[in-house]
Amino acid sequence: METFFAVRLLQRRLKRERKWKALTKSWLPKAGVPIAVPEMSDAELEKWRQEKYARMNPANHFRQYIESLAGVSSKLPIQERIFELGVQELNLVLAGKKASGRRSRRP
Repeated sequence: METFFAVRLLQRRLKRERKWKALTKSWLPKAGVPIAVPEMSDAELEKWRQEKYARMNPANHFRQYIESLAGVSSKLPIQERIFELGVQELNLVLAGKKASGRRSRRP
């Protein structure tokens, strides 16, 4: 659950910096490129289809982007790296509010 909020903070920053559209646009398949299915066995064809489906899923691309930010060299599991990334994003948000003199909302 904590990774959801970490990823959401990252997404909000990318949108605020106007990088989100460019990033997600790069994940879309190129228009007009014909898909040629090479001669394969049924097992190879099924594997090819699964790989093609995985490339079409934007969530997989976003996960790869997050993993690149979180650092592959780290020994921590991906969940913990994403959590750390979220903590960094939260600290950026708080630092921005402090620098601008804005107060956080209080109940």
